[in-house]
Amino acid sequence: MNDHTRSRSHSAAPSWLLPALALLTAAGCSGDWTWDWAYVPGRAASPPGGAPRGGHQLVEDGQRYRDRGLNDAALASFALAVAEDPRQVPAHIGMGDIYRERGQYDRARHSYEQATALEPANYHAQYHLALVYHHLGQVSRAVRGYLIALTLEPDSYGANRHLAAAYLQLGRTAEALPYARRATELDDESHAAWAQYAEALRVLGRYEEADAAYRRAAELGTPDPAIVLGHVRAMIELEQFDEAQRMLQRLLDDKSTLDARERMAFLKFRSGRYQRALHHYGQVVDEAEALPEPQRLAEPAYIRAINGRGVSLMAMYIQDGRQDDRLRQQALEAWRMSLRLNPDQPRIKDLIARYQRRGG
Repeated sequence: MNDHTRSRSHSAAPSWLLPALALLTAAGCSGDWTWDWAYVPGRAASPPGGAPRGGHQLVEDGQRYRDRGLNDAALASFALAVAEDPRQVPAHIGMGDIYRERGQYDRARHSYEQATALEPANYHAQYHLALVYHHLGQVSRAVRGYLIALTLEPDSYGANRHLAAAYLQLGRTAEALPYARRATELDDESHAAWAQYAEALRVLGRYEEADAAYRRAAELGTPDPAIVLGHVRAMIELEQFDEAQRMLQRLLDDKSTLDARERMAFLKFRSGRYQRALHHYGQVVDEAEALPEPQRLAEPAYIRAINGRGVSLMAMYIQDGRQDDRLRQQALEAWRMSLRLNPDQPRIKDLIARYQRRGG
């Protein structure tokens, strides 16, 4: 900043500067620093008997405020440092950290972008910028940011784990796997890392490895319902039906979800208990139909349960020696209802074509 610019900024202060000074003055009353003379328009740039407070000193003051838990004062100090010297990377990072912790992700993004533009090799700024992009739903940008962070610190647990999570969100599971595995190597005691690794293995069809990873995650913490359901799906593929049923029952006892009920119905069907399966599928359909229509149609378990009800009815029809044609008609009606909700189901179309004639 040249002398001409500096004198102009003192005569026409930014709109945020006076509120920032008010915060600093209030915070400084109980500390060892005097703020009320610093950069006040129309006053000397130095406190009586002192030297001017440069950007570096303001950053140090902001960090001391952070250490004392005075984040409003720290934010104002960092803002003053940036006004004094826009190249102060630690000030941009300090502001970004405070905004991020407060959930003000768009403001945090701006601060971290300023920091990374000034200092591209700054790991803290690159990693947290990626994290903020992730929070803002800009997942592809987050991926790029995590990759940059890992070129700077390859052994970062956070960057490896969050990069794996971003790849999983994008459906790029094969790319997620090595980073998910690396996260478990960097922190073998992380429940979140093992659960994420298990999910990636399951999606890739590596069910035995997924089962082992899910069990390790369960040893380290209580999994949320989505992780439990993922483990159940892996156990179903491994034909561990009894254990999968017990796990689902515990989940239902603790917190009933449509997905859990639908999986329980499927287990009943696989064990040949078609009447019980029909009962559970019916519960899922009834609960889903009590939801508002947009929420109901967005619930994957709803259509799966309708299809499952049709399959259970048709299995009962065949088991009965194809004597009770009402079962066949009810099964066909369930499948037709499912197709009205989602026409893109070739397997259901095939079932209708196979069984639409009596005796089929």
